[in-house]
Amino acid sequence: MPPTQSLSADPALTPKVTAVQGRTFFGHPRGLATLFMTEMWERFSFYGMRALLVIYLVAPADKGGLGFNAATGAAIYSVYNAMVYLLALPGGWVSDRFWGARKTVLIGGCIIMAGHFMLAVPAEASFFVGLGFIAVGSGLLKANISTMVGHLYPDRNDARRDGGFTIFYMGINLGAFAAPLVIGTVGQKVDWHLGFALAGVGMALGLGQYILGGRHLSKESQKVGSLPVAERRALLKKAAFWTGLAVVFYAVIIGTGSYTINWVIWPLTLVGLVIPGLVFLRMKRDPDLSADEQGKLSGYLWFFLAAAIFWMIYDQSGSTLNVFATNNTATKLFGFNFPSSWFQSLNPLYIMALAPVVAWLWVWLARRSKNPSTATKFSYGLVLIGVSFV
Repeated sequence: MPPTQSLSADPALTPKVTAVQGRTFFGHPRGLATLFMTEMWERFSFYGMRALLVIYLVAPADKGGLGFNAATGAAIYSVYNAMVYLLALPGGWVSDRFWGARKTVLIGGCIIMAGHFMLAVPAEASFFVGLGFIAVGSGLLKANISTMVGHLYPDRNDARRDGGFTIFYMGINLGAFAAPLVIGTVGQKVDWHLGFALAGVGMALGLGQYILGGRHLSKESQKVGSLPVAERRALLKKAAFWTGLAVVFYAVIIGTGSYTINWVIWPLTLVGLVIPGLVFLRMKRDPDLSADEQGKLSGYLWFFLAAAIFWMIYDQSGSTLNVFATNNTATKLFGFNFPSSWFQSLNPLYIMALAPVVAWLWVWLARRSKNPSTATKFSYGLVLIGVSFV
């Protein structure tokens, strides 16, 4: 659309506000309050645990930690983080084919809560099983709760739709901001496992909100796509085969006394690298894609790689920078001592403070026909995050 063209010139493109019956949440459907609070508490649990994870892994045993070196601690964190996002793929598929978004989010939240309480048990085996639970639960929840926000606005031209997602996103950052201040303090100053337990309590509060406010959610979130019986049986057979193979493999490793944490880190690292490559290869070889669609897929691949580089650098905040903050920075300001995990609250604080400014900047530039393209904005983000390490 040319910059001088107004939306109002074409009625079909003019956003409209859908009439809302009954009570609202800042002018939005009441279901948004349910999803806002659920996601806020889920992020509270996720980022609170994340603020403690690496510094607990590398803390000496005599200080209650697991005593890994910094490289191993960062590798465990990286693999765990990768699994959280990678498992969102099957999480979305499970929702579409088996449970529907509303039930999938509920089950995912319960698994996350169980995982956090496993971390609260002072046993190494329970700790790593708990991380697995949190990764699986996050994959189920993350893939679907944002979709449920969209379900609240069945009319895609509803002018409140973008605002609803903005409010939802602020809930994420509120939870991420508060988590290190509460969970980080308890974990570092009182007891590591009590901090992890608080993350479980946070997820429990989110689940309570979700269950109590479920009646305000869209019925669209309960719909489930059909899956042919033959396809379901084939899928279950494949899942059973690979699960059984993994169980036998690790049973042999443990039984022969060869097990170390590297037997978890390296296989999962390879999985995280191979699966995206196979997905893109399959998509590129799809004969049903037109030449135009193939071109768009190639363009998306470059965005994917750029985003991967960005997040690879960005997520150092929870690993290497977290260890650096613990060992190499002053944690005293104006005579007040604070835990190093508090540094983890700065990023969501900056997002909440600067996001409106950046949004205003793009609008201001657009009015002058100088709004950068999406690719240019990606480039700015990569440059800035690189400069931050300098």
